[in-house]
Amino acid sequence: MPNHIRELAEDITLADLLDSPVMVCDAISLMANIINNGWFYSEIQSSADLSIQHDLYAISQSYGAQARRLAFSHLRDRREYSKENR
Repeated sequence: MPNHIRELAEDITLADLLDSPVMVCDAISLMANIINNGWFYSEIQSSADLSIQHDLYAISQSYGAQARRLAFSHLRDRREYSKENR
């Protein structure tokens, strides 16, 4: 990843995304994708990657299945709305 892009993202935290009503569903989806697809990169994962995945898993367990269902339902509705209004 180019340094200028990393610099733009440097001050944004996961907590910022989870605190935002506009971004929380996407943040939950992001975490689920990382957790569910980490095995795909097992041959190149560093210990830092595994630690992040572990932390994301702990966070996802803390907010629970109901929050995940609501977030994914909202994302499906948003995707359908977007398709209908193109």
